Amino acid sequence: MILLILFAAFATQQMKELLYSTHTTEAQTNSKMYGVNISGAEFGDQNLPGEHGKHYIYQNNQDSYNYFAQRGQGLIRIPFRWERIQPQAYGNLSEFDIQQLKLVLDQAQTANQKVILDLHNYGRYYNAPMKKEDASKLANVWRKIAEEVKNHPALFGYEIMNEPHDLPEGSDSWAYIAQEVTNEIRKVDTSHPILIPGYSWQSARFWRDNNENLNITDPSNNILYAAHLYFDNDYSGSYNENYDAEGATPQIGRERVQPFLQWLNDKNKKGIMTEYGIPGNDTRWNTVLDNFMNEINKNSRIVGGTYWAAGPWWGDYPLSVEPQGTQDKPQMSVLTKYKSSNPPPTPTPTMSPAVKKQGDTNNDTIINIQDYNILVSEFHQTGDTLTADFNKSGKVDIQDYNILVTFFGK
Repeated sequence: MILLILFAAFATQQMKELLYSTHTTEAQTNSKMYGVNISGAEFGDQNLPGEHGKHYIYQNNQDSYNYFAQRGQGLIRIPFRWERIQPQAYGNLSEFDIQQLKLVLDQAQTANQKVILDLHNYGRYYNAPMKKEDASKLANVWRKIAEEVKNHPALFGYEIMNEPHDLPEGSDSWAYIAQEVTNEIRKVDTSHPILIPGYSWQSARFWRDNNENLNITDPSNNILYAAHLYFDNDYSGSYNENYDAEGATPQIGRERVQPFLQWLNDKNKKGIMTEYGIPGNDTRWNTVLDNFMNEINKNSRIVGGTYWAAGPWWGDYPLSVEPQGTQDKPQMSVLTKYKSSNPPPTPTPTMSPAVKKQGDTNNDTIINIQDYNILVSEFHQTGDTLTADFNKSGKVDIQDYNILVTFFGK
């Protein structure tokens, strides 16, 4: 144990640097991807498929992508409707809509951004809730979309559904559907992440209650579980009351995201926050957002997030960060503190356990204080499932400690 204390002293400076990098109030550029939702193509859900430019719109203004890119927002989530991209189940994709998605990808590429394609349908098709028997329908549309866009350098990944909820067969059916869609996408694209939303509105706060059976198998080992979180009283993002009436506190976002973070840690999975947002009418909400983003930014299980929302048709929507002329919305003062890295054209899949780094207990590709903490908790234990048994000796001992010291920070 004395050796462990000495190691703690050795690692103090590294720990300070790691902690400071996640708590600094200055703009941060790191390995995570942050950005915004650019809405419009999911609008007009009472008019399906609807008429482009009247009921819905894809953002085809390059200036919009440039604006967010210049502010460090390198990840764009594009919500769109299934009924528009594929008006008939199992049918051909709409040539117009797939070209619009490709135009979005082109514009994001020009701005050096990546794009999440989000099927914004709530577990429904033409408003009919999905059952297990409908899994092949969703798998069909996603395979066809993947065939069209898989080689585009701006593609980040596929979010297979937005906020599935209240399905006739419950969460079990959603887990089944998500697995079938994953299987089908992997027949044509083995490289890009597949984003799996949680059942019941993707709520990070209630993730554990609704998703204990959501365990997707992926031969590419490149799944991201996608959660949403809002900070008003009913978790909806409506923000019908003011800050005080909503019962908000500065730490409410940090607290509400914990069930999702804990689930990811327990399951040894990676996640992403694809919706979160605040009104721009009270600076106290900015503190809530900043504390929340700091929490996910320092968590190695989270790869990034996209704020809800931007887009050309929001008008006076209080959560909107679409600029009005040259004026930044108040929320941007927080979002610009969390800047995206510039990732390679194709995101690198998560390492499989067989090739993970020596000393990496949690498979996050870097040896840091989290690995040290796990080693401490397992020190002197024996067994064949210990994550800190780096040399596979059947116990965690001084030899494993030496391995961790050797690779610490790498």
